[in-house]
Amino acid sequence: MRVGTDNPQPLQRVWSGVIATDAVDKQDRVSVVLPGLDRTLRWEDCRWPTRSDSTGPQRGDDCVVVIDDNNELWIANWWPQNPVDSVDGGGSGVVVSGTWRWTTSTGAVATREIGVNTGVGWSSVTQVRVSKTSGAGGDVSNVLAAIQPGDKLYLQESASSANWGRYTVTNPGTDMGTYVSYPVSLIDYGGIFPANNADTGLAISVPPVPGPPGPTGPTGPTGPQGPQGNTGATGPQGAQGVQGNTGATGAQGPKGDTGAQGIQGPQGVQGIQGTPGGPVPTGGTRGQLITKNSATDYDTVWSPRITFPPDGAGGDIIFGTDTSLYRAAANALQTGGSFYAVGDIVARLGSALQVVVGDDNAGHAGFRFGSAADVTLYRLGAGQLATGGSFYATGDFGAALGTAMQVLAGDDNTGRAGLRFGSSADATLSRSGSTALTTDSSFSTKRLAGRIGANLALASGVITVTGGLHRITSTDASSLATINGTLDGAFLVLVNKTGSGLVTSNAGNIVNGGSTVANNGIIFLVYDNGENKWHSIATNS
Repeated sequence: MRVGTDNPQPLQRVWSGVIATDAVDKQDRVSVVLPGLDRTLRWEDCRWPTRSDSTGPQRGDDCVVVIDDNNELWIANWWPQNPVDSVDGGGSGVVVSGTWRWTTSTGAVATREIGVNTGVGWSSVTQVRVSKTSGAGGDVSNVLAAIQPGDKLYLQESASSANWGRYTVTNPGTDMGTYVSYPVSLIDYGGIFPANNADTGLAISVPPVPGPPGPTGPTGPTGPQGPQGNTGATGPQGAQGVQGNTGATGAQGPKGDTGAQGIQGPQGVQGIQGTPGGPVPTGGTRGQLITKNSATDYDTVWSPRITFPPDGAGGDIIFGTDTSLYRAAANALQTGGSFYAVGDIVARLGSALQVVVGDDNAGHAGFRFGSAADVTLYRLGAGQLATGGSFYATGDFGAALGTAMQVLAGDDNTGRAGLRFGSSADATLSRSGSTALTTDSSFSTKRLAGRIGANLALASGVITVTGGLHRITSTDASSLATINGTLDGAFLVLVNKTGSGLVTSNAGNIVNGGSTVANNGIIFLVYDNGENKWHSIATNS
């Protein structure tokens, strides 16, 4: 197969080229790249002269290509004649390209297909699989077999240059029979995978072979002298010499006249360094401090901590001039002002009495109680406290304190369990006994529900009630004179279900009697404990 070119220039007859594929035997034709024409095109089926004293042309060899009058390409000669390691030779890189059909399968590829080992995207590819038959139907087995580690593979959807991936071959390819699988590493990529069966181009880029090192160039002229460097540090003072022996004292001469004062002499040399102060104790490790071991001068030791003072009787750490942290008592630290922490503050750590101040573990400011931190009291919102479970108080519990809406739960101020209302707590609702609530003041409601009583039997003008709404169903008397039951302040509703009119009588303990309650009618009565009487206040027929 020959690859054409769109360059309008006429083909010259002799070209400098680079061998693109190895010659397997003396009958094998090779491919070449003509960099002077187009470095991206590969010319195939090029013949070469066989020689008994040389191997065939190898990929990366420089060559001279001649075009005959039939436009056939011949390799007239190549260099080197006997291939050696690439570090000793040189040559340009080559690019070989073709088209296959993309497959979304991540396993084996079919004839004329190209694919990879993942469906995630270009960046996840570690294997490129290429059919030995190209999309045009050509046999490219030898081309694929020539791909070596370090070669570059460029895959691109033919219909969109935005979808591409470029990789380096990391190890020799594995021949799978009808296709070859190459382990690769990502160089770069763009876009997404082509659609299934979309035409996809593959370009194989062979890296250029480095040329031999050039000859050593002549030595350059000597550069100008650089600026003088800074004066070095003064060396250590030498040891003092040995003092000589004192000479014998001569005889004292006669006292001479006082001479004129001489000029001031030059400054004397610096005296030797004096004896150092108290010694630093030997030893110590990173982070330790020197502390006093006793009241004796220079008695110091290395210590990993500081004690204020050594006997633990007091002492503090001063920050600036106005903030301190000090020992208030045994096992107690205290500061004279506020203490702030970026994280939580914990008291009684690890015990059942543990209290954590800070995060309630749900993103609220609050408290966590207990070693398991499973009881919380936290800020729910502006002016609101909440807990995730029950709340118990041994004293009273108040809400809206100091306002007209104040409510206190606990003692009603008379030793009964109840509620007190208002800022002066002068309205109460409390437990007066089993299943009974009471108030010391008036009770107003838009709707009052009483206890529903059983049907009442009327016998000889007498019924017995316990309070609430009752139905009178017996018909053995024609009037109601007496109601048994002492319910001080009770409100009684009776419904006539006798089937005929019911007359209330003043003969018993009913006041304002004498009215008739029609069948299915209602009579309303209230009990006066002072009179021991039931007052009929209304009837509804």
